[in-house]
Amino acid sequence: MVTMSILIEFHKRLERFLSVILVENIDGVHLMFLVDANEVFIKLSPEIEVELKKRGWIFHAFIGASNRFVFSWDSTKKRVDELISDIKELSQWQK
Repeated sequence: MVTMSILIEFHKRLERFLSVILVENIDGVHLMFLVDANEVFIKLSPEIEVELKKRGWIFHAFIGASNRFVFSWDSTKKRVDELISDIKELSQWQK
């Protein structure tokens, strides 16, 4: 059963992901739309998109050349941090 504390923890992880995307200004990565739920729409450079998929990340092409990442209520902090790390690492390849 999903409890309020589980949802609060989920939102903390989602907030962490968004703060990195927005605050750290990662090359080749841009937030496309406001976040209202568990879906985050990000425009990735084609190189980052390809490499993330090679690493096994699952996300979908969406409207406006964005990519849709869906976060589950049980997404772990470790998994979110791994995604952040991969995006940061791949953005460095473009410099």
